[in-house]
Amino acid sequence: MRKLLLTLFFIFMTCPLWGDTSTKVSTLATISQVGTDNSWNDLDNAKAEDGNFASALGIDLNELTNILKFMDWGFSIPTGSTITGIGVRFKGYVAQTEGYFLIRCCAYKNGIKSSGMVGGTLGETNIWKDMVGSTTYTFGETGWTPEIINASDFGIGIYGWNDNSDGDNAGDNKEMYADCAEVTIYYTPGGGGSSISKVSGVAQASISKISGVANASISKVSGVANQ
Repeated sequence: MRKLLLTLFFIFMTCPLWGDTSTKVSTLATISQVGTDNSWNDLDNAKAEDGNFASALGIDLNELTNILKFMDWGFSIPTGSTITGIGVRFKGYVAQTEGYFLIRCCAYKNGIKSSGMVGGTLGETNIWKDMVGSTTYTFGETGWTPEIINASDFGIGIYGWNDNSDGDNAGDNKEMYADCAEVTIYYTPGGGGSSISKVSGVAQASISKISGVANASISKVSGVANQ
């Protein structure tokens, strides 16, 4: 009994019940823009977290920026995995913030803009902003697969909006700056068993389920139970 409890404790401590994640900053992404609103300048400056910025200038009251598209992220999610969510963070800021300045984020699945969108407000400090507050959000789309995520036509879109919907006189001639973006794919590995991935350079263990039952393997090394 003691050996069984010790083994179960070891499994619990080394294999918490969550899925794997894969996180990438936009260093390798292909960046473009789409739209007929306020255009972006120096697009490649939004690739790395280095203090160099893509910029959209002269954004007047109730105007939008073009959508800044980050595509072809180079993910390699294992075949057979189940995609459970897509997380997005954005690093940037806006100059002249009287009133509200909004930021919006969409996803691109097979090159087509998602039906769902998330957003919030953007401030004057260049900090990371979590665009998605859930590990199970999929931008209103179903049928995400590793092949779709790994493809060159998967990506995200970011744009700004100088909103005055509350009548607070948001002001004209604002400037939005984009430092970089980050995407995290939440998934459950296929094939059962436990797996290891890295998130921001830190090893993270996970355990999968087979028919709803947590599955781990036990072997013996010199007669001692070993996972």
